[in-house]
Amino acid sequence: MLASQLQATLLGTGDDGTTPCVLLELRERRLLLNCSEGLQRISFEHGLKLHRGLDAILLSSLLPGAVAGLAGLLLMMGEAGTASVRVFGPPGTAFYVRSLTPFVRERTRVHVTELDDDATAISWQRALDIFVLPCGRGSAGHAVGAGESRPAEAWLSSHGYRLPLQDGAAGDRPAAPQARSR
Repeated sequence: MLASQLQATLLGTGDDGTTPCVLLELRERRLLLNCSEGLQRISFEHGLKLHRGLDAILLSSLLPGAVAGLAGLLLMMGEAGTASVRVFGPPGTAFYVRSLTPFVRERTRVHVTELDDDATAISWQRALDIFVLPCGRGSAGHAVGAGESRPAEAWLSSHGYRLPLQDGAAGDRPAAPQARSR
């Protein structure tokens, strides 16, 4: 039932000078996945008032493509009188958000939750669970050794899938159907 009420709007695809950014809407609430540069421009061009109902922002990384528009968005939210917003992201998100305070008015209270080994999932609006599945070789301080599985591999294998091998060879998952020439 809730899935039929969930709407996803692509705000950045990489083709329009932005990086991937998605706005999820459920009833009157909104969750923004990444906050790319150009987000303000795109939302203005399409008549989206991002500050209305935006209660959470989920950052997939702290790379510029994921966070470059965050300062502008928080500034706009402060100017619009938004009381608070939650920001979820990888370790270092709290430090990054604090570094924006000279540029962002403190009218909007920002609650930051860093997702790491202890906090690997969030539940948004009690309707959508978002899991952190790190696909890299391990955290910055821990390289995955031989015989160790990565968390994403463990989760995927428990659901019948396997990540591709590092050299690009296919893993042990069912192969996609191949087109036949006639």
